[in-house]
Amino acid sequence: MRVFVSTSNKYIHCLPPFAYLFTKHYSRKQPVVVACYERMPEGLPPNFAIHQIGRQEDYTWSSGFMKFLNEVDDELFVLIFEDCFITRRVDIELIARFGRYMHDDPRVVKIDLTGDRYRYTHDPYGVVEGVELVQTAYDAPYQFSTQPAIWRRDHMLEFLDPKENPWQSERGGTWRIMTARRERGWDKLILGVKERVFWHINAVGGQGAHPREWSRKYFSPEMWSELSSRELV
Repeated sequence: MRVFVSTSNKYIHCLPPFAYLFTKHYSRKQPVVVACYERMPEGLPPNFAIHQIGRQEDYTWSSGFMKFLNEVDDELFVLIFEDCFITRRVDIELIARFGRYMHDDPRVVKIDLTGDRYRYTHDPYGVVEGVELVQTAYDAPYQFSTQPAIWRRDHMLEFLDPKENPWQSERGGTWRIMTARRERGWDKLILGVKERVFWHINAVGGQGAHPREWSRKYFSPEMWSELSSRELV
C-alpha cells in the first residue's frame, strides 16, 4: 500500500522537511508518491516518486487530485498532506494490517489514524488488529476529513467535487456522504482509531492564506532545532 502526499506550488518548500521526518519516523523503504503540479520538489529520498498533475492554474485542489487518482490504480492508499510533519515512530506493520482488513471488507472505505473520528459522534466498532476502532455516526461532521488516514480510492473519487479546495472538500464531501446515506441508502463504514496511532503536527496553518509561514507554536523546540540545523526550515 503506497503513501500519497498531496502538495501544491506554494507548499513545495514543505517537502524536504516532510521527507526528512518521514524517513526518520515512518520508513526509508515505504513507497511514496508526491502528487504535485509544474513545480517539482528536489532532493527527495529515493523512495519518493513524483507524479505531475499539470499546471496548477488549470485545476482546483479537488480536480487536480481527481486527475491524479484516475492516473493511478491503487485500491487503497494512505493520504498525507505535505505540511503534516510526523513527530513519532509510525507502526507501519499495523497500518499494513489495517489495509489488509479494508481489502477483505469492502464496506470499510476509510480508517482514520489520528483519533479524529473519535472526537466526533461515533459508535463502538470493535477491536481490529489489537486496536480499538470507532464507527463514525452517519450525521457526524468532517467524515471527509483529510487528516492522515487510509482511503479507498473509489470512495474518495465518488465524493470529491472538482470545484473545491481541500478545506471545502472536507465539509462538502461530508455533506455529500450524508446525502447519499439519506437518499440512496449508502451504507459504507468510516472508521477511526480510538487512540491515535499516527502523530504529527500541522506545520503550516491559515487554510492556505500564509503558505510560507511555519506554525511555530506546534513545533517542539527539539524538532525546530533539528530541522533548522539541517536548513530544512
